[in-house]
Amino acid sequence: MAPSSSRSEPQLSDVRASPVVALALLEAMRSADTPLETLEDEVLRHSLPRRLGLSDVVEGQIRRFRQLVDKKQPATARQLADLFALVDRRDDAPVVFSRAGRWLVHHEVTGGKERAGAVKMVMPAPIRRRMALRAAASLAGMVSPSGRTRTERGPLALVVEGSLPAYACGSSTGCHIVTAAFAETLQAYRLVDEDDTRSPAAHPMCESRGDACCIWRTVG
Repeated sequence: MAPSSSRSEPQLSDVRASPVVALALLEAMRSADTPLETLEDEVLRHSLPRRLGLSDVVEGQIRRFRQLVDKKQPATARQLADLFALVDRRDDAPVVFSRAGRWLVHHEVTGGKERAGAVKMVMPAPIRRRMALRAAASLAGMVSPSGRTRTERGPLALVVEGSLPAYACGSSTGCHIVTAAFAETLQAYRLVDEDDTRSPAAHPMCESRGDACCIWRTVG
């Protein structure tokens, strides 16, 4: 996907972005590359180079973006785009992007005790729907800081014009981060059946496929 004039590299470098999104991508890579157990015949010095998430480079980047978060300083959209492109080169890119989306929800929506308590409160469904859409739109705005985000209520939908993941990856693969975040947010606000194993969110339109915008809708 060729860079558009509205999101050229100089402009991306000038757009302030949340370092939390960068952390989400890096933490998701590290999590995906952390072995559940070390096989007896595995020589770590040979296998670790294939696990970028466990490298000193990624560890250093995690420390760097954590410092930005702690100091309340911004990253840039260019830095996020580079990380999206890095993850997109992995064979397990959809899995890593999905992990990053869920990480964002836990960090930004349900991570704090106060917020987690609010999510679990018994609230009327219309209020929970409004809160879920507001939270999902906020996360989508963090992921695409130079884009325009809006929501729809019938059915619940999230619309982004100027999707950074679609731009950076040149495909819909990077958009898994928003699909997973939208689905996790719907589940956090108890807007879907907990016993349903299907994803409650779909991504029927994507800018990387030539559509006018990226759209995520509830399923079922």
